[in-house]
Amino acid sequence: MNSCILLTIIALTATFAPAQNIVEQNPPICDPLRTHPSATIESDTKGVDFRPYLTIVKRSVRDRWYSLVPAGAIAKRACVIVQFSVSPDGRIAAMQYEYTSGDITLDHAAWGGVMAAEPFPPLPQGFKGDHLTLRFDFYYNPPPEIA
Repeated sequence: MNSCILLTIIALTATFAPAQNIVEQNPPICDPLRTHPSATIESDTKGVDFRPYLTIVKRSVRDRWYSLVPAGAIAKRACVIVQFSVSPDGRIAAMQYEYTSGDITLDHAAWGGVMAAEPFPPLPQGFKGDHLTLRFDFYYNPPPEIA
């Protein structure tokens, strides 16, 4: 089953919201053309290279997410976007669903993968910001051309 699941990570700004569907006028959608996991930071990195840090965070979340994916996910194609901010000590400072799949079991697996990976390593010492905000796109059974 794990070979049919793709995790993509993108950095973005987030605020806290409870674990529920978020209805927006123009909600972001998962990118169906993304061909591989990636990490992008949109906030000011203050000159710090976050690539090694993101590799660690991505692996940690992915491993925990895989363990929470429900058996019924094998027959579903969906995407969930979760955004969260990491404080300097590696704790989650804020988290929200940015886009939900419409299936609460898939949404909860994605949310749980992030929560179970906490605490993350502390942010790099050279980083002087008060948080790093990440956006994770969780894909369930993406089409073969993007898996």
